[in-house]
Amino acid sequence: MTTLELETDEPVRLAHELCALTGESVTVAVAKALRERLARERGSRNGRRRSWRNRPG
Repeated sequence: MTTLELETDEPVRLAHELCALTGESVTVAVAKALRERLARERGSRNGRRRSWRNRPG
């Protein structure tokens, strides 16, 4: 088992709130949220690179 140290209580509170809404465990909810965020960030960064490469001139 690996631990993750958090500097504030807010992420823990948010994770538990998400779990209450979805019925998922904290592990599943956090992993899913991180995967979704990574996908958005990767897509956003790839979009910026693509638009920069395709600029005229």
